[in-house]
Amino acid sequence: MNVILAVVAIEPSCPACSRLDFEDKVLERVLRNELAIESMLKEIRETNAKVETTLNLMHDDRKKLEGILDTLDKYQGRHGIKNI
Repeated sequence: MNVILAVVAIEPSCPACSRLDFEDKVLERVLRNELAIESMLKEIRETNAKVETTLNLMHDDRKKLEGILDTLDKYQGRHGIKNI
């Protein structure tokens, strides 16, 4: 008894299954992620600039308050006023 076996395989022709379509979708996803990351980086830089500005203002205010407290201490010392 002789048996002949023939196997035929056909690669899917649908674009959703092709390697090129897969690579195209991956590239699109990479580009979308890159744009999202650039947008987040811009927001982070803007926030960082605002934080630095606020910290500088707080530092300036602290120096002013320290100056006022020094002046008050000197005034109290000259006039014999004791701290409570």
